[in-house]
Amino acid sequence: MAKSKVITMWVIWLVAFPSLVTYAYMEFKPDFSEQWLDLLAFAIVICAVAVFPIKVGNITVFFSNGVSLAAFLYFGLFVELILIQLSLVVLFVKINLKKDEAHRIPTNSTMFLLTSVISAWVYYALGGTHGILTFDTVEQVIPLVGYIVAIILVNQIFLSVFQWYMHGENLLAYPKSLLIDSGATLLAFPLGLVLYLMYVQIEAIAVFSSEYHSSYCRLSFLITITLNSSISIYIQQVRLAMNFQKV
Repeated sequence: MAKSKVITMWVIWLVAFPSLVTYAYMEFKPDFSEQWLDLLAFAIVICAVAVFPIKVGNITVFFSNGVSLAAFLYFGLFVELILIQLSLVVLFVKINLKKDEAHRIPTNSTMFLLTSVISAWVYYALGGTHGILTFDTVEQVIPLVGYIVAIILVNQIFLSVFQWYMHGENLLAYPKSLLIDSGATLLAFPLGLVLYLMYVQIEAIAVFSSEYHSSYCRLSFLITITLNSSISIYIQQVRLAMNFQKV
């Protein structure tokens, strides 16, 4: 691989990462003064998910999109950006990224950044909001569907572009990665939606509790969801790997 291409990817990342994260913070001005324990819970869950990647051929698949969906729906774009980047760090440590694979750091980080931001724009353009959502109206369901579809399509577009630029692959070919990414996403998002709805229920209980009981509820949520999510996602990964190996 040409050294100039690797340098170009690092330069793009050095520009994109601070710019997009700053944009997400300044545009939406999130306030987490009373939600640090909740954010810690989501950080632990998404890191636990990233610890269990699977490899299908030369493609590494992990299911952080499900957890990031729950975080995005409640907290917004800024938190989703930070969590997905955190999961990438854990993933790279887990797979013991070699020196000659270091270009995967800016490539994947940039791809996830752009995918998150563009998908969020689609969500907002369709009227999507954050906080407590019930998804019992068309006005709430349409932005969610648009967000999920945008993630699948945008991620695949950038993946194809990066593979074309870095490895010279056919830009218009129908890659096996599309099937794998789509399958992984469709498995992860239902779990992410369940995670979001469970969190909303815990939050509703905490509103009527004392400060001590509120903290206890959130800690219980953290422990239970971390264990259940890790086990459930690992089982899904094994099944997905077995299915795709047959393709």
